[in-house]
Amino acid sequence: MLTGALLVIFWTFTYLLNLSAYPFGGDSSEIATSMATWGLSHPPGYPLQNLLGNIFVKITPFFNVYQKTAFFSAIFTLFTMVVHTLILSLFIKRKQFILLSSIYFLTLFPIWLYGVVPEVFSLSLLIVSSQIYLISKFEKTKQFRYFYLFLFFIGLGVCQHHVFIMFIPGYLYILFRKIKIKLNLNIFLKSAVLIFLGFLPYLYAPIVSYLNTPLDIENAKSIDGFIRLILRSSYGTFTAYSGATPNIANQLINMLSTFVFIIKDIKPLGLIIITFGLVYLYKKIRHLFAFFIISILGLLYFYFISNFNLSGSFSMGTFERFLVFLYLILIMIFAFGTAYIYEILVINIKKLTDKKFIRTSVIVSFYFLILILIINSLLTSQTIIKAVVKNKIFQNYSYNVLDSLPKNSYLFLNSDHGIFLVQAAQLIDRKRPDVVRIPSLIARDYAMAKFKKSNPNVLIPTTDDLSKIPEINYPKMNFFYSDKPISKGVWTPNGLTWRYFPNIEDYKLYEKAIVDSNIAYWTKTYSLSPLSRSEKSIFFLDHIYEIYANQMSFAIDFLLVNGEKTEVGNILKRFLSSLNSQYSYQISYLNFYTLEKQCTKKTDEIYRKLSNRPIRKKSDNNYLIRYAKLCKTTPANTNLQNKETKQITR
Repeated sequence: MLTGALLVIFWTFTYLLNLSAYPFGGDSSEIATSMATWGLSHPPGYPLQNLLGNIFVKITPFFNVYQKTAFFSAIFTLFTMVVHTLILSLFIKRKQFILLSSIYFLTLFPIWLYGVVPEVFSLSLLIVSSQIYLISKFEKTKQFRYFYLFLFFIGLGVCQHHVFIMFIPGYLYILFRKIKIKLNLNIFLKSAVLIFLGFLPYLYAPIVSYLNTPLDIENAKSIDGFIRLILRSSYGTFTAYSGATPNIANQLINMLSTFVFIIKDIKPLGLIIITFGLVYLYKKIRHLFAFFIISILGLLYFYFISNFNLSGSFSMGTFERFLVFLYLILIMIFAFGTAYIYEILVINIKKLTDKKFIRTSVIVSFYFLILILIINSLLTSQTIIKAVVKNKIFQNYSYNVLDSLPKNSYLFLNSDHGIFLVQAAQLIDRKRPDVVRIPSLIARDYAMAKFKKSNPNVLIPTTDDLSKIPEINYPKMNFFYSDKPISKGVWTPNGLTWRYFPNIEDYKLYEKAIVDSNIAYWTKTYSLSPLSRSEKSIFFLDHIYEIYANQMSFAIDFLLVNGEKTEVGNILKRFLSSLNSQYSYQISYLNFYTLEKQCTKKTDEIYRKLSNRPIRKKSDNNYLIRYAKLCKTTPANTNLQNKETKQITR
């Protein structure tokens, strides 16, 4: 009881008092929206999450929608810790090590982050920890009620997240190698029924399709659509995204990157204790050792086949989320490690000395080391978490996008951040309902058919090439915007979006207004605070700043072509402190002051940063060479003009 009470108190001050009141990056804003509108998230739909989440949002008072959905995550993180203590209580007698490991788990940054923002991972962790507890309880007691309940949670796991499959080999090892369960017809039928019952939340998916709720991109009321949703076919089931082509080198980097994150979050001391835990499990609880190793290898295999492209901040943030499953396992092993080290110390100190003071000092020092590890993790994570929950940049981004559009505009979005954040702004915050969003993420026939039904005047291409939409609907869609050019024609920067014109003649009619609008957006409307050191650790936040920097660079090019040198200088000065670290901003800054023939300490600093980058955009070497000639600067990178310099196409 005392352990549970202390956990609740700790959770209250760390999680409950730090709930995010604003949308967050990645999938978070979509998860919040689907939990507030009786919708389905992107495949596999997360029906259990959305069913429970919608009920929770409706019955929870006081908070706004983002806080309610964040509260949902926090509660299930607490429940996970309760189950975590139950698992360890089956094997570890000393409660203090169970408590310490549980608190340590709560302080780890990815666990804490996805426990205070809307996401699917807190409920996912509860389900997998419940599975581990039930199969362990079955192994201890041989009572089949635990086995059947375990199978029910297997079904629930399938309804929640595909990563659960990576734990199946470990479960099979315990069932058939340790317990040596023998299946007869009676057990088999009961097992099938329990798994099926756990799978029932997926009935939520076709109901959503029948009700025609705002968020539903697969036709789950059809057999084909239902299967596609479950299998995540639109993405490639276990791959990060549909366009991820197999690349062994990249996949190995993904898997090895896991260890970089582990060292950062768990720290070397934590890894040492985990090593002791593995030694103990190998010696004393061999089947649990085998289960943990099989599960770790399964998760590493998932990181391998998922094929994330870890070259950008968005993909890094997306990858980081999936570490929570691995951390759940590692911290369980950590608990065994602390207990084992304590046992070693107690036994050996008694052999070495009879002095109680020395023995007590050694034990206290050991506890002190663990506390230092936990406090360090707590303070490090807390600084970043506070930056997350108080940051309105994600909401501001969606508002800036919408506010830059004329009344009754059409908006086509391609990026996850654009789609999910603008979607949340419209459906949760009721911001700019007049703007018509054209489905673009996994835009299947069903999604487009729904759009066509509510927008009968819009012509939809008969092929899957949605890039033809602005062309075939002009001038009816006179105000057509996208977060990137998607077709032939004239595309002009419009703040954080691009505006479409079919030809230069039509563009010329609006040229002055578009120039003035871009100046107003970047000199008055948009504002960004400099990222603190803690905020720079938030990958999704860095990606939003990258979006601003990229769009600004295009706006600057556009304004320079139109002779607005003074305004470009004002824009660069306005965002110097906030976007100074962004690649696109650095290039724009260096290019502008090279054109102005100004060599300053700042331009030289930026030049050296850029010339030392191993990866640059193809055309940007010319900017660097031109600056070096103008300012008589020796290239910091002697391979600046070397063909071996890695380049990417702009």
